[in-house]
Amino acid sequence: MSGLQDRIDAAAGPPRASGASGTPDDAGFDLLANPFILLRVATDASAQTIKEAYEDAIEDARAPAEVLARAQQCLLSPKLRVDAEVGGLLGVDPRLASRVLAKLRSGAGRAMLTEEIHELDALPRSNLSAHLGARTPGFDAMLDLLHAQAAIAAGRVLEAIGAAREAAGAAKVDAATIELALSQLTEQQARAVVYASSGDATFTTAVATLVERTLAGQDAAAIDQLDLYLRVYGRASASELSRRRENVMAACEAQRREPASRRAAEQIIGALTRWAEIARPLQLYEAHRNRDDAASGEVYQQARNLYIWLCNQNHQFGIAQRLSQACLDLFKHVPGALTQTRQDFAALEWAGLNDELKQALATRKWDEATALIGQMLARGPDAENARRLRETREKIEANRSQRTKSYVGGIAVGLFLLIQAAMRFSSTNQPYNFPVAPYYQPPPPSALGPSLAPRPSTAPGPWPQLPGVPAPQQTYDNGAEEKPAIGTVTGTRGNLRYCAFQKVRIDVMRTVMLTPVDKAEHDRRVEDWRARCARVQGNPGDQSVINREVSAARFRLEAEGFAIASRWREDNAAGRTRDAAGH
Repeated sequence: MSGLQDRIDAAAGPPRASGASGTPDDAGFDLLANPFILLRVATDASAQTIKEAYEDAIEDARAPAEVLARAQQCLLSPKLRVDAEVGGLLGVDPRLASRVLAKLRSGAGRAMLTEEIHELDALPRSNLSAHLGARTPGFDAMLDLLHAQAAIAAGRVLEAIGAAREAAGAAKVDAATIELALSQLTEQQARAVVYASSGDATFTTAVATLVERTLAGQDAAAIDQLDLYLRVYGRASASELSRRRENVMAACEAQRREPASRRAAEQIIGALTRWAEIARPLQLYEAHRNRDDAASGEVYQQARNLYIWLCNQNHQFGIAQRLSQACLDLFKHVPGALTQTRQDFAALEWAGLNDELKQALATRKWDEATALIGQMLARGPDAENARRLRETREKIEANRSQRTKSYVGGIAVGLFLLIQAAMRFSSTNQPYNFPVAPYYQPPPPSALGPSLAPRPSTAPGPWPQLPGVPAPQQTYDNGAEEKPAIGTVTGTRGNLRYCAFQKVRIDVMRTVMLTPVDKAEHDRRVEDWRARCARVQGNPGDQSVINREVSAARFRLEAEGFAIASRWREDNAAGRTRDAAGH
């Protein structure tokens, strides 16, 4: 089965409790099914020896006739033989090989094969580890296999195969063919062990521990091998990761409907926590490579947009701070998000203190105002703001004994104006002056912090534009896809998102068309997409945002496309129908 079919099966399989999707039918690894081992011949066996062994295997009914025929064909074809050579017990002493195979045939596990495992060279050890790991999965199985794979030397494998083929009188094989065979083998091995582990409740924890342990070991070859495991893990977890992302988006929507609801904020944090459980291994590896995990950046931006909206538009400073504080922990392994959230948290904290100070001055609560000024000074504002805050505090103290209503009223007005000046409210009149960008890009430090000011009575002006960042629209974008009406010309950002995302899904469906039903289902979706999206155009800035969203979400969208293709086959068998979007 092709790697493409693996991805279809992985995307379409039923979700597991641990957050993984189903396992492809051929995701296992069986060392006993290796053609050399199945026919019971050595790796240097000649063509005549292989034919005689095939006849013996048929006579003994060792396996179905078609299986044995394929094994013989594989060993007699120089191009196919290399897969059997790298996937077996190449170069192993016959006595050790016999001992290993006897234990495997008796059903022995890793504990009973510890001695033999340590006697094997890297390549046969990786095959034995993959066989055992596919049957007894978990962290130890993945770790053993990863280190065995990292120790494989292509040069030594080439020499061993060359010597065996020379003895067998078989055609020689070149280095490029060996390297390709090893690459395919290691992916098959990793897929077998990772997918076998995906049914366990500790799956994501085991993968995260694998990443942490490997990175801590500082073995360059093992760290490079992690890339394969994270790609396989991404396939295994794509479906559940997408589902939990949808839960995060739904929770954010609930918060927007009730901005003052702390319960809704806790539901968002819960949904983010559950999502991060699966994303953590990916975050750890990408952070080691000094990169942001793309899927994490996408989800983080939705959370950030929400807490900025809660601060700027609703003055829900406490809830906004709670969400940003949660993001500090949940996205601590996403370097860009962590840097941005630290800045945001400080800005939100300043905004909240500033709002409380404004209210304290307006209600003449001088003791409270003095305490708030002290807290603001403790946060290290710039020299000018610090000077004005101190002046304000001094005037409060100097006039504390003045009791006349007119004087107190005068100082209240004066202090309020003074505090407005101290905050340096920007000429754009943007409330709290958060630099909201449609995609994550850390703003310069000067764009945050002390520039946050009390909201003026005048209506807010246009958004400030940061250098190199397109100014976002003031309209609310919840990150959802909005299916455009047929014939739409001018589309919203949601329309553009639907058209771009659906195109990725449809493109993937095209690669898996196998039957007339597949072609009919694919064509129906193409026609619907053309009717809705062929003429849709939007704001250039919005299109730029969507292009980056597509790049970040491509793997998820491909998994969804594979899942839709699988579902329409099930529906066709059951007599059900779906709409053009696959719902």
